[in-house]
Amino acid sequence: MKRISKKLSSHFGPFLSQPATVEEIEDLERILGVSLPNDLSRLYQLHNGELAGEPGLFFGLSFLPLPDVLNEWRFCASLADDRAMNDVPFYAVPLETIKDQYINRKWIPFAADFGGNFLAVDLDPGPNGTYGQVINFGIKENTRHVVAHSVEELMEFISKTLQEGPYTIDGEGTWSYSETESLHFFRALEDMPLPVLHPETAESTAEALEKEQKEQTKKSVRSFAGDPWEETVYVDGRIITTISQKTNTDPTKLHENGSEELDKVKSLDVSIFSIDQFEEIAKKATQLEHLHIRQLVGVVHPDLRLLRDIKNLQSLTIEHCAFYTMHLWGNFRNLKKLTLIDCQIFDATEIKETQIETLECIRTPIENIEVIAESPSLQKFSGSFQQFAVLQPVVKRPMDFSKITGGMTDSERDIWFSSLTE
Repeated sequence: MKRISKKLSSHFGPFLSQPATVEEIEDLERILGVSLPNDLSRLYQLHNGELAGEPGLFFGLSFLPLPDVLNEWRFCASLADDRAMNDVPFYAVPLETIKDQYINRKWIPFAADFGGNFLAVDLDPGPNGTYGQVINFGIKENTRHVVAHSVEELMEFISKTLQEGPYTIDGEGTWSYSETESLHFFRALEDMPLPVLHPETAESTAEALEKEQKEQTKKSVRSFAGDPWEETVYVDGRIITTISQKTNTDPTKLHENGSEELDKVKSLDVSIFSIDQFEEIAKKATQLEHLHIRQLVGVVHPDLRLLRDIKNLQSLTIEHCAFYTMHLWGNFRNLKKLTLIDCQIFDATEIKETQIETLECIRTPIENIEVIAESPSLQKFSGSFQQFAVLQPVVKRPMDFSKITGGMTDSERDIWFSSLTE
């Protein structure tokens, strides 16, 4: 590890932090309940992460200092038992090397893009995996790769890439594994022989993954098309309906008329199963005003920025997603209505930077719901009674709370109705 670190020092030396002590590493291990692989421990004894805002040692992903490792691990561990997240199909490359889970407490993140995506050492691998293998995972990473058999092999690969390429450096000094453009490392993984230095047979792995994805997609489509859900909705003090929502449309199709007419579509209801499909919508649907994404598979959080290219987008509905922040929505200047179904927002502080006027949260928890009151543009909020009860007392200006989704007790309904008549 020292030999590799010495090779990298000429490129990254000014950006890397001072060494961590053995005591600091042992303190972290006690909290995590695991021992770090020797190569990762040795790496931290050389450098305790990298300085904030620097190039990103791991092809643009930042090398996390030990305190950030603990913070990110705690955040991920809090999601480990979320059954809804584990209902989404996951794929491992190579097959059966990584356990089919949304989060595993023994995936220890050591690099991050700060968009909810990580490189981690896997201390609980699948039946064909290796203890200590380096994997990717994240809030919207449905395909997980064994990037390297170990941290040391990944570091050797970085050193080799710096000598032989391919890589690019963008205007902000961030580097990425690509010959021609700034590219998120997780997108580059899709076309790389993996694991690095000792790749499996690329063709057989791709074929096996394609077969598994087809089977999983068929199951997802059948389940999606056949399972209705019911939701009690209260409007203006009374129950207006119990919604039974069901789709008879094949969600693997972009829309009925084919992708060649996307440039004419103003309203689109779709399930997305690949980044290519998502990019096609963002690129071609230039007249789109209303978009409903029922499923979003194979798209990571940073990719959602592509929707900014749809200049006329006024309303957006997304299902089954998790968002660290609401920073993304600040870039949508015409977006007035955002509906989130079976989603999760961990920090809504940046809603005050958006132009959103209506926010609907259906079975969508927001960790710091009270900050919604700080939005200068928000005029209407609908969500659960519990969200209403926290938000309504702290709002200092008129806001429409006339719609509640989900059940209420008689006393809760009385409280809500009284607020409407004040």
